[in-house]
Amino acid sequence: MVPLNLIQTPSLKTKFKINNKLIMSIKILQMSNEELHNFIKKEAEKNPFIILKKTKYNQETYNKNINNINIKEWLYQQSSILYNNPIEEKLIETYIENLDNNGFCKIDASEASKIVNCSYMEATNILRKLKELDPIGIFSSSIKELITIQLIKRGDYNKYFKIILNNLDLVATYNIKKLSELCNLKKEKIIDLLKNLKDCKPRPVDSLQEQEINLIIPDISLSINNKKLKLSMNKYNNYEIYLNRTYINKIKLHTKSNIEIKNFIKENISHSKWLKSNLNKRNNTILIIAKKILNYQKNFFFNGDGYILPLTHKKISEMTNMHESTVSRAVKNKFVKYKNKIIPLNYFFSSKIKKSNSSSKAIKNKIKNIIHKHEKINEHISDQKITNMLNKSGIMISRRTVSKYRESENIPNSQIRLRTIKK
Repeated sequence: MVPLNLIQTPSLKTKFKINNKLIMSIKILQMSNEELHNFIKKEAEKNPFIILKKTKYNQETYNKNINNINIKEWLYQQSSILYNNPIEEKLIETYIENLDNNGFCKIDASEASKIVNCSYMEATNILRKLKELDPIGIFSSSIKELITIQLIKRGDYNKYFKIILNNLDLVATYNIKKLSELCNLKKEKIIDLLKNLKDCKPRPVDSLQEQEINLIIPDISLSINNKKLKLSMNKYNNYEIYLNRTYINKIKLHTKSNIEIKNFIKENISHSKWLKSNLNKRNNTILIIAKKILNYQKNFFFNGDGYILPLTHKKISEMTNMHESTVSRAVKNKFVKYKNKIIPLNYFFSSKIKKSNSSSKAIKNKIKNIIHKHEKINEHISDQKITNMLNKSGIMISRRTVSKYRESENIPNSQIRLRTIKK
């Protein structure tokens, strides 16, 4: 019989259990400002001992005051990531400042290009982007364009509306007979079409009254002094939570012998302290990560998109000694405000191009600048020539990649650009 040798061998195993509070801490870090505001509000409703410090400025207050909205401020915020260089920034400012009180644009692309001293194509491209902003029809040049945009959005636009809109003087005088002849339709049908026309807003700003405006409240405020970046958490995001000590003492006084109520008080006090601690931790984590990101990309604020460096979540996690998933959650739906520009923190992350030290964003900006520079002298440079220029400067990139980046910036190819100029 073979003897059995029984030996005890100690082993250590680390087990990490994720409880509900840890899960909620992770969720709090990832929340946007609006989500956080709603979450805290619900927590205060559930916990009778929490007192919230009222903020002067939040999403809810803003949405209740849509009628008093500054349309230019709203447009600056929406357009804050539409531009990649000082020329585009100046174009956006020129268009916004040349809006009338009704939301119509007082200048066209030709006039804007002369004011900013840029190409007609640059001015046209920015105006096209601006016309996609809210409210519907903003930056329209005329009531005809405004109504056309609304009809297209509703899916009602057709050849008959085109004829009617080309003859708005007949609409104004309600000349049904003449409109009927032009459209080759019965008078009853023309009347129905005009009824649909009356449902359209006559001014772009009128649409604001019906739209829910979700103003982005930035998490970080950035200022630059002597080429040094100064960051601070937006004061409107510091949700102060206090315990209502007076109410707690009053309940304790009247329920000395009630163990169930004592436990209820204890649990709610503990939860409110946990909530306050997590909000402070959230703000500190976001600020630490934002400082590393923005200081790493500081040249962006001095020179534009062409100087954005390749950056990953892993790189920031190494710089902050935080887990990569923490960085990912901390930057999600978080924004930084610099002057009139509100930029998502995720914007500063960009992949690295092989055989180059440049980021994809920087290369896209270089491609745009090359095209714009040659457009000014009426030279419609091809993707192959752009590729050759980039290769000579040390950026080894294929023609296919250049074409892909150009298309991602909504810039047509050289042949289409040439035809556009000729028109």
